Amino acid sequence: MILSPALEALLAAGIGLTAAALLFLWWNRTNTAKALAARQLIAASEGETVLLFDDDSLLDATPQGRALLAQARSGGSDWDRLVTALEPRFPDLRAQGADVATSGQKTVASEGPDKDLVEMTYLDGVVRVALLSPQNGTDPTERLIVDAMEQELTLLRSIGDNAPQLIWQRNTAGDLVWANRAYLDLVDEIHPAEADMPRTWPPQDLFDDVAEPGGAIPVIEEKWLQSNGRLAPRCYEVSSVRRDVGTMHYAVDVTEVIEAREDQQKFVQTLAKTFAQLSVGLAIFDRNRRLTLFNPALTDMLQIPTDFLISRPHIGQFLDRLREARMIPEPKDYAAWRT
Repeated sequence: MILSPALEALLAAGIGLTAAALLFLWWNRTNTAKALAARQLIAASEGETVLLFDDDSLLDATPQGRALLAQARSGGSDWDRLVTALEPRFPDLRAQGADVATSGQKTVASEGPDKDLVEMTYLDGVVRVALLSPQNGTDPTERLIVDAMEQELTLLRSIGDNAPQLIWQRNTAGDLVWANRAYLDLVDEIHPAEADMPRTWPPQDLFDDVAEPGGAIPVIEEKWLQSNGRLAPRCYEVSSVRRDVGTMHYAVDVTEVIEAREDQQKFVQTLAKTFAQLSVGLAIFDRNRRLTLFNPALTDMLQIPTDFLISRPHIGQFLDRLREARMIPEPKDYAAWRT
């Protein structure tokens, strides 16, 4: 039987639609079956810490499981977040869970005296993850959440104490209530305590005149710190940020930057004085090709207004002005020569 091209195309389209419909029905039935199985497993796990995963995605979880996952840092898949939350106590969890679909079941014991367990079971395409405490029969979720919060607090303290810049906090009344190690060490250098005397609290306020931000926008200012002759004066760039509990301050030593800037200004002033005595017109452009220095002879020779030169024109604008005044030879291709 010979079919016309139009009929063949229609038949092919019908076969394609039928295949797509069958694929959709299979996918929908599979996902419906997984969702039904997940609901049944969660219902049977009431009061326990249980999470159900389809590959890396969370299907469902008990309230305890969701509370545990909520403590994990954001970013990555649901499985990555769970592993991140449990890794401090279960360092082998990621490696052990990689082949649970093949082995069918894996049990990982925690490090430490509590000996909690993570039990992973593969059931019809769904991985059931249960957190168990076989020693006392209690749910370890709350303990793990507290441990995670304490570890994060320890990390934040370590970051603040080991930061090289000065960090301190004032409450809403303006009183200094916290300072990191770098700040306290500088206090000891500038205001050393008597021998065998412990540090007192609150410490000396090194920057008692910094501006308080009025809103969410940080205030950044430079402050010179004097040391009553004990140390050379130092300049700090102080950033102040308003928070609900008060104001956080961050100070970075920029003395070398300030001194380099002052040395550069002195050098430019010296050059300007030297060039002012020259009878030759001189124009100096910076790395951005903007005029940064010129001498009086230049204005006398070229008859260019001083206000134009003071505006620090680009070298292209400078050449355009010379061309308009017919002070330079006309190149064959001025546009290419100008660039």
